[in-house]
Amino acid sequence: MIKRLHYFVFLVLAFLLLSGINDYASMLTGEAEVFSVLILILVFALLFLRLLDQGKMSFRAMGPVEGSFVTAMVSFIFLGVLMAWTSGKGDAAYWGFRYYTPALLVFVVVYHSISKLRQENKLPRIIRLVRNILFINAFLAVADYLTAGGLGLINEDDRYSGLISNANDAGFLFNVLIILNYYLFRQRHSRLGLIGILFAGFAVFVTFSKTAIISAIVILIMILRKEITSGRLSTRFLLAIVMIGVVYKGSDLLTQVDSLEATQGKRLIQIMEFFKGNVSNEITTNRTEILEVALDKLRHQWVFGQGIQSFSNIESLGVGSHNIYILILGESGIIPLILYMVFLLRMAMVTKKKQWRLPGSETVRLLAFALFMYGFTNHNIFFSKFIILIIALGVVLVAEIKQSGAAANGSTIKQ
Repeated sequence: MIKRLHYFVFLVLAFLLLSGINDYASMLTGEAEVFSVLILILVFALLFLRLLDQGKMSFRAMGPVEGSFVTAMVSFIFLGVLMAWTSGKGDAAYWGFRYYTPALLVFVVVYHSISKLRQENKLPRIIRLVRNILFINAFLAVADYLTAGGLGLINEDDRYSGLISNANDAGFLFNVLIILNYYLFRQRHSRLGLIGILFAGFAVFVTFSKTAIISAIVILIMILRKEITSGRLSTRFLLAIVMIGVVYKGSDLLTQVDSLEATQGKRLIQIMEFFKGNVSNEITTNRTEILEVALDKLRHQWVFGQGIQSFSNIESLGVGSHNIYILILGESGIIPLILYMVFLLRMAMVTKKKQWRLPGSETVRLLAFALFMYGFTNHNIFFSKFIILIIALGVVLVAEIKQSGAAANGSTIKQ
């Protein structure tokens, strides 16, 4: 009974975080984070069920990958709040503690919950669940694009993101959808993995998120390279990759089609210019200017940072840094930034040992890359709970790959 309830609560929480329903409901009602209280209740319900089932949650049980993420997040919160407090910004310090601590709780609880479900051999079921939720929103985004906004969903500057309020967020999640489809295909848990990869690739395209499209191109190249070097390349897989390649390579041709909106065509041209080495302020949608101002501000104090809120809203620009690396360095200093980069590197290097190079093991490296690229467009990674859930799933995948590799080679590893 507890196990079924545990899975049901996780299902509802995952749907609220990943489907975009919270964003869409907020847009309709005009109130921010409509389901935030319900999400917090579900997190505490998961915590209660986890404790009821096992009695405790130990931080010692965490491996080096998840441990490095928690350490990075804790150090970011602690140093950011401390520097804000010592700078006489008590309100910012309190805001930072209240703003980021719930996200840390979400990670710890969701990580332990997925780990428990993995021990019950339900990890493929969890991955399919996440894949299906992401697919629903991808379908809505593509359908809204094909009907020129006929569904009345979120459409900012002719960028289609389904129920999700931000096209960059949607682009990141659709890249995760590509990766999870590849994992399920290689683990033989899904016969439609190739079609799913193609569809998710098109969903990334309709967001017209430049970073997401560039990331998708690289991810697909990495997948193709993995298939070739592993000697597993099939005709069907090659055909699917070629079709996806045609979609992206032909994007510059689409800019000449009358039905393509001017803003969409402009963004596609900017992607082509980026690949040619052009990183001007126009090409990066003002990110270059933001970076220059942020770097100038960083010169004053970057070792321990300048405190929470100092880079989430840069006063001279009236906007945030739109860059998690600048935000961490500017608000909490070099230590949390190093720890976060260590987390990404540990996640990306999980396949460095030959015994862990199993079918689908490339997934965690692709997730690490997607997170790395996403960090250049978003400074809320330590707050956004849907990203926290994806990170928790990723680190549990690391543990699964390590254990499967060890079992295949007759050895044991530390969990």
